[in-house]
Amino acid sequence: MIKFSKAEQLMLLTYKVEIEPTEKQAWQIDCHIGGSRWAYNLFLDINRQRYELRLLLFECVFL
Repeated sequence: MIKFSKAEQLMLLTYKVEIEPTEKQAWQIDCHIGGSRWAYNLFLDINRQRYELRLLLFECVFL
């Protein structure tokens, strides 16, 4: 039998709601999502470059 800690036994309740934003609110939501996507892609590219550089460094050491 698997024993769970108190933190793992916690049950989370969720609710699904539908929002009806005004045009201005919809525009603000779109801007926020666009900024978040830009930041995510920026850091994804930074981490990809760091990963490739690390591989290149290891290849140079082992050659």
